[in-house]
Amino acid sequence: MRKLVLVGVVLLSVCSVFIAQSRTTAQQSEEYLDILGVRVRLGMTKADVAERLGSQKMKEGDADTWLFGEGQQWPSTIHFKNGKIDFASQSWIGSDRDVPRALFGAVSTLNKQGYSACVVSADTQASSSQTSEQTWITCGKKSILINRMQDSKNTYHQVFEELGFLSRDTK
Repeated sequence: MRKLVLVGVVLLSVCSVFIAQSRTTAQQSEEYLDILGVRVRLGMTKADVAERLGSQKMKEGDADTWLFGEGQQWPSTIHFKNGKIDFASQSWIGSDRDVPRALFGAVSTLNKQGYSACVVSADTQASSSQTSEQTWITCGKKSILINRMQDSKNTYHQVFEELGFLSRDTK
């Protein structure tokens, strides 16, 4: 009888561990974004990101916004809310500034991940110092942002792959 109780306690303990692990995993989304060769998902903790990408973290940003990719014109961004990733973004523009190639790469990535039913939207945001023309291809929690920004002296073109959502007026 004592052995039976002991076996029951051990089985209950093992089952509890598996249930706890499955609940932890379920809090991370299936969608992902590759940043500097590391797959990041919504719901990952700061500790997870620090372990995988910490050595590549740049100094800029704040406690909840981490930037990666020293030397890149447009660094990758990971934003945290309550200690977990709620947004991540990476640039597809290379040093050649080839927008069609960047757009092709970003859309190809969405296709490889199984996305095809998407919504396309666009808007213009203007202030006294700059104008930003933005086009989004949104596929669930993933999107591509194509951006043309112009100030009094320069015009910038950008293609971002994004995971999650930030308020669009903060970009």
